[in-house]
Parts: sequence; C-alpha cells; structure tokens
Amino acid sequence: MYKPLVRPIARATAQTSIANRGRRFVDLTPQIAALFAAGEVGGELAPYDFSTMWQDVARTTPVTAPGQAVASALLKYSGGIYLEQATMTSRWVLQVDGTGRYYLALDGVDDRIVFGTTINLNAGLVGVALESSAPPGRVLLSSGASGYLRRGGSGGFWARNNSATTPESPLPIKARQSLSIGTDNTANTEFVDSTSPGGMAVGAVTGLSGNLVIGGFDAAGGALPLAAGIYSMIFRVGAYTAAQADLVRRYGVQRIGVVSP
Repeated sequence: MYKPLVRPIARATAQTSIANRGRRFVDLTPQIAALFAAGEVGGELAPYDFSTMWQDVARTTPVTAPGQAVASALLKYSGGIYLEQATMTSRWVLQVDGTGRYYLALDGVDDRIVFGTTINLNAGLVGVALESSAPPGRVLLSSGASGYLRRGGSGGFWARNNSATTPESPLPIKARQSLSIGTDNTANTEFVDSTSPGGMAVGAVTGLSGNLVIGGFDAAGGALPLAAGIYSMIFRVGAYTAAQADLVRRYGVQRIGVVSP
C-alpha cells in the first residue's frame, strides 16, 4: 500500500505561514462546483467527501473511515458518473496523512479504478493533486493500451501518449504536485503546475476517451502502474480558459497542502 511522505515539517510550515501572512483564506470549493453548474460533463474525485465513496460496487456500504478499500466512487458535481473496481485486490484504499488530509492510496502494482461511463477528454481539462516518490506511472488512460497521461518517463517529465508516440513535456515530476492538464482536440496537451510559469505544451491529443482508467494498469495488463496518494482529481470535458486551469491548480494546492517547489 502506498504511504505518502507527508508529515509535519517545520520548514514547510514556516514557508506556508510566510506565504499566507496577511492574506484571508478563501475556500475554492464553490468555484470548483461552478465549473459544472451549467451541466458540463465531469466532476471531482474527492477523497475528503465520504458520501461519494462505497466499499462495494452495489454502493450499499459507504466508506466511513481511513483504511477502507474503495470499490466505487461518485464524481462530485457530476450528477451520476461513477468509477468502479470489482476486484478486491485492485481497489484503492482511503488514507489520511499527518496533516489530516484524506487521499486515495494506489499500491503501484495493480490498483486501478474505471469510469462506468464513457467520457472524451481529447478536448478538456484535468486537475491532479498527488504525492509520489515512486517510479513513473500512468495517471489516466484510455480503456485500451494506448492513449494516456503519464507521470514521469525516460527524462522524468510529465508526458502524453498517443498510440506509438509519447512526447514529454518540459514539466518535471515532483514529489508533491498540483497541476492542470489541458487538451484542445488538435495537437496540444498543456501541463502546468502550481509553481511553474507559463504553459508546457506537447503534441498528440487523440486517444484519451472511452471508459477511462485511473491508476495506470490498462485492460490488457499494461505496464507502468501508479504508486501514489491522490488528494483530488478533476475532469471537465470541453473548452477551458486559462483562468479555469489556474483555479484547478490553486484548488489542488488547498487539497494537498504543501507542494514541492
């Protein structure tokens, strides 16, 4: 089971305190909800909201505490998009870190969860807040063996696979990261995290559709499973603005707490 590196660290606490000095904390949750207020397809994988998770695929036994495996999860704000995993040994486990923040732990072996509804993110926005010190892994992939977003690769950067090609972005992977990944249905995938200036664009955007899989272990038993703690993931189909991408990144920081510089 994946255990994050999160622990109270004096230096990190001091940095956070200095950064927030004189500022009023603004909870970004209502703004995230507004991204889906007009019926936009998508939602949030929200480990902090126990009402969105169940221990069985029939959704009769709710998740009530850390340490319990998640068999089904409702994307918050989606109005009915569920993610499921029928295999007991491949289920994620709800955990809580040393700062009281909840996350879903993936074991880096065969943990994965699958969208029960087909979704097309060839044009759309994905937000990811995660912690990992493990080797590279697929974060989100199509139901086949190609078409995925990958954390790390030969150069240690975020990358986008499209069939036979896997171009890497200039954005490096970090131990604790909140990032937005945007696609425009033409030839660009933009990776930007909360501490990096500007956009990071790579080619190849087709292939990220169908019954998507979170966790990197594809239906054909493909390699690169993900070992990580996921604090939040946001999925939104359709065109997006720079302001919306920025909102997703800032919200991810609120969920994960401290991010790597």
